[in-house]
Amino acid sequence: MPSFLDPRYLILGLVEGTIVGLGLGARVIFSPEPAVANAVLNAGVITSTINLITAFFAELHQERAHLLDLERKMVISQRGYYFHTALYHAAQLQVLKGAITNSASSFAGAAVLFLSVPFIRIQPLLGLLPPLILLFVLGLYFGHQVAGNRWIWGMGMVLTGAVVTVVGLFFPA
Repeated sequence: MPSFLDPRYLILGLVEGTIVGLGLGARVIFSPEPAVANAVLNAGVITSTINLITAFFAELHQERAHLLDLERKMVISQRGYYFHTALYHAAQLQVLKGAITNSASSFAGAAVLFLSVPFIRIQPLLGLLPPLILLFVLGLYFGHQVAGNRWIWGMGMVLTGAVVTVVGLFFPA
């Protein structure tokens, strides 16, 4: 069950927030007068709201399915029996904690673009460094967790961020 600072929710939120921030902020990053703060705020609010709702309902569905499976295996004739127990209420609390972690970390991922502001004023391409470095590090972590090639995962995340930035530049929200 997920808990606060569950790495799964923390990392996924950071990745999604950073990628959405790059996509929504691409046009702003490369404009002559960057207003990165508004783009970051929009990206952060959008991704954190989406992640709060989707993570909560996806995990709640998973917990309910797990409890129904337990009831079936234990041959409990009353379907939904566990939904009225302390076990289910504890699961709901854990699901909510995971959703909040996912939501907050996605906002933090989008906020990484705030680190880009000094670089953007010098050269817009330098402004892409902080979010792309974060994506590379998160890709290394993913590669380590799935026993894959960490460098391929890291470069894949960087490539994803670059592609989303190009898409956001040419097809702004």
